[in-house]
Amino acid sequence: MIINECPKCGCNDIEKIRSFMQWGKKWERVRCNHCGKTFSEASPEVPVEAVEYIRVRCPYCDSVETRVYKTLKPVRYHKCDSCQKAFKSVESCESVATPPNK
Repeated sequence: MIINECPKCGCNDIEKIRSFMQWGKKWERVRCNHCGKTFSEASPEVPVEAVEYIRVRCPYCDSVETRVYKTLKPVRYHKCDSCQKAFKSVESCESVATPPNK
């Protein structure tokens, strides 16, 4: 929400005093040059980039009905609900090289 007028006197003669971060949002401290009242306003929400979730398939039966039962980063341990077999996966990032299989 962007406030363009003073909530006390309704005048449009306001100026930004400072900006700060609080509760994960950027806030602006504003003062009315007519009546002297100061107030804060939150900047409009900026959409956060989403992370694509890729379902892990069981390497034994190719089912997507799997669950993670343990995580020791970057390794995740899974169990397949269909065939009951356990397997593991390694998290990787595009900027991080994947280690060779041993």
